[in-house]
Amino acid sequence: MVHRRSLSHKLLGTVLLSVVLAGLVLCSVQILLCYRDHARDIDANAALLLDTVQEPARRAVYELNRISATEVVEGLMTSEHVLYAELRLDDQSILASGSQVTPPPTKNRLPQTGFFGEARRYSRALPAPQSDGRPQGWLNITVSTEQEAAHFLDEALGTLALAGLSIALIGGFLFLAFRQMLTSPLKHVVQSLAAINPGEPNRHTIPHLPGHEEDELGLCVSTTNNLLRLMDENQRMRKQAEDHVSRLNHYDLLTNLPNRRYLQERLEIAMRNASRNHNLTALLYCNLDDFGIINEKYGYQFGDQLLIAVSKRLQHRFDAANLIARAGGDQFAILYEDIAAPYEAMTLAQIMLEFLAQPFLLAGKQVQLHGSIGIAIYPQDGRSPEQLVQNAEKAMLRAKTEGRSQYQYYDARSDASMRERKALENELRLALQRNQLSVVYQPLVELHSGRVIGAEALLRWNHPDRGLISPDRFIPIAESSQLIVPIGAWVLQTACEQARRWHEQGHELKIAVNLSAIQLKQQNLLTIISNVLHQTQLEARFLELEITETAILQEAETAIVLLERLRTLGVSLALDDFGTGYSSLSYLKRLPITKVKIDREFIQDLETDTNNTCIVQAIISLCRNMRLTVLAEGVEHTHIQEYLQHHGCHQAQGFYYSKPLDADAFLLHMQTRNESLGRTLGHVQERREIDQHG
Repeated sequence: MVHRRSLSHKLLGTVLLSVVLAGLVLCSVQILLCYRDHARDIDANAALLLDTVQEPARRAVYELNRISATEVVEGLMTSEHVLYAELRLDDQSILASGSQVTPPPTKNRLPQTGFFGEARRYSRALPAPQSDGRPQGWLNITVSTEQEAAHFLDEALGTLALAGLSIALIGGFLFLAFRQMLTSPLKHVVQSLAAINPGEPNRHTIPHLPGHEEDELGLCVSTTNNLLRLMDENQRMRKQAEDHVSRLNHYDLLTNLPNRRYLQERLEIAMRNASRNHNLTALLYCNLDDFGIINEKYGYQFGDQLLIAVSKRLQHRFDAANLIARAGGDQFAILYEDIAAPYEAMTLAQIMLEFLAQPFLLAGKQVQLHGSIGIAIYPQDGRSPEQLVQNAEKAMLRAKTEGRSQYQYYDARSDASMRERKALENELRLALQRNQLSVVYQPLVELHSGRVIGAEALLRWNHPDRGLISPDRFIPIAESSQLIVPIGAWVLQTACEQARRWHEQGHELKIAVNLSAIQLKQQNLLTIISNVLHQTQLEARFLELEITETAILQEAETAIVLLERLRTLGVSLALDDFGTGYSSLSYLKRLPITKVKIDREFIQDLETDTNNTCIVQAIISLCRNMRLTVLAEGVEHTHIQEYLQHHGCHQAQGFYYSKPLDADAFLLHMQTRNESLGRTLGHVQERREIDQHG
């Protein structure tokens, strides 16, 4: 059933109304024409009667023959249409007249007197023969219109009936035509549209309408289906865009691992599950040690490929139930759910460290990685995702501080020290800009002469609030935060400038500068040192670089190549803290060093500890045989100096000679000592000459 407000119903109503109005107009015109014809018939019949009796009437009037006149009137009265007839003379006297009674109206018959009037009166002038045309009398008749009115009414009613039937037939035909050609197809289209799923508009398209392929309905269906396809494509593209945006927000573009945001969202879910199931959730936070150095050495593209390789290795090793995320930079996180005890996370951390320690082979280069892992457990180490991530990161920083390549559980007691360390790191970043750092110089003494032949440049930090901060406290922070790179470059520049000033004053002293393991991994270290020598105009032979054996052995082959290039540049190389590391003799013979420094650990108890005595003697003998200069650190007593000198040690440094001094104090100390030694040697020589001549 078509709804009264439907479009097809409105169109059908409009068309039917138009047909009715058109039928009524045509019917009215037909009735009016019929009315005109019947009115003309009445007039024509009256004129015919008058024409028929005109001549007898004229003679009767002319002859004033009443009998003839009466015959004329009676002849007229024989017509059923004539109600009254008379012959009237020109003086208005009646010559003859006659009438007939009007029959009563037929029962159940509509009155017709209103159409043409009850009767019509006609008059005809009767002129005399051979007269000037002036009427001699008048023939008057009254004609009934009832019969013509009845005929007219019958024809009018027939016309109306025919018009009504035509309208009904046309209306029925139009109704069926509209129903078949418009209402039913539109209803089918509407039902098809109602069945369409807005989420999948192209799944249920509108079927094509038979017989309407080429008309407007067919075009409407095709256009609608095309629109549905476009809507579906648009929704698909929008969903793809939303998925892409969601992936950008929740996944790392480089490694395709979940990012920090997604990690925190998953952490929130994991915490709710752990609270409901009464178990624990562990978060392992891993940082790749020395990744920044690898970036500088091989380039950022190599670093990106290394991060991808690390992520693939982690994904391959760990179960899919464990969420692996890239927390940022060179930091990765693993979410370990549904554990019964905190120690279970330790096993996962050990596996992770072992997998990271396996060499990576990329672009023909083999890279060794290590990691520092912090572990935080929910709920004891944090009640929110942010807090758990922060505490896991703090534990990771503590692992990095305490030796790297290890894991540490979060400990609230160590949190204060970690915050202190972080604050110190932030202050150290500003220390260089605020001129809080300084360089002091400790004399290097030649044992056989006792003269100062050089100085070791040592870094000091005089904090405005904390006072003098020990190097043992802030140097590890500088190394772990990579601040040692700019600070080390500044120390090198400052020391070389000072050595150059001493040379200009006539003191050709060698300056020794420490290089950390971080600096040794700098790809442009050779360029930096070369530029400093060029800028300060210091000859390379007066610069000695001190490197620990631990720093060298981290990447031995690469370090050896770099050291050989430094030797080619002309600088001297000293192996610092010898004996405290691996003390690999195979590497010692390959290193292009010129000096070995015996660590103070072996010097301080030299005469009381037989083991130290044996070690020091062995080192001195080994280095002398290898034509290497030997320097002993931490000399604080005369008998230590004499022992070292007796066993062939070349040089020494320590508080016995002097504590580290600023540049002016160092110069004064050197001048005083060397001049004193010069006078002493002069007196000794003079006494020897006197003894010889005496």
